[in-house]
Amino acid sequence: KEGKVIMQTYNPSHYVCRFARTYDYFGFYDKESNVRQTTHFPPYSVIARVLISSEDEAKAQQAARQGYELLRKLKEQTGGIFRVQAMRAPIKRMMNKYRFQIVVWIDLKSENEALPLVYKEMKNLPSKGVSSFIEINPMQMM
Repeated sequence: KEGKVIMQTYNPSHYVCRFARTYDYFGFYDKESNVRQTTHFPPYSVIARVLISSEDEAKAQQAARQGYELLRKLKEQTGGIFRVQAMRAPIKRMMNKYRFQIVVWIDLKSENEALPLVYKEMKNLPSKGVSSFIEINPMQMM
């Protein structure tokens, strides 16, 4: 069906807008696939996001630091984990809880070996007043 699409963007020259403007699905697919492969994003890797939250900001930050150290050591011991990064979650506070996240990039070939180790290490995080949640290949990292 014919219709009219209005896109609002700060970056109209971005390749997504260019492909959308010309209805070039296959061009977009090829470009996006190449970008994801180059940057090691799914489906060319597995991303595990550990979200840590607490009403006490210091507890959440400390748990994130401990989790990062555990996963960094795991990365050194395991060939399948190739990147570990810790940071504040983009939404820093939600429902009265401070939020931090640790993002782990895992090689596809090592997913079955490395992912259970990530879960095992995250069980060692302090749990009093702190909650943690692991999400695999998150749709968004908010």
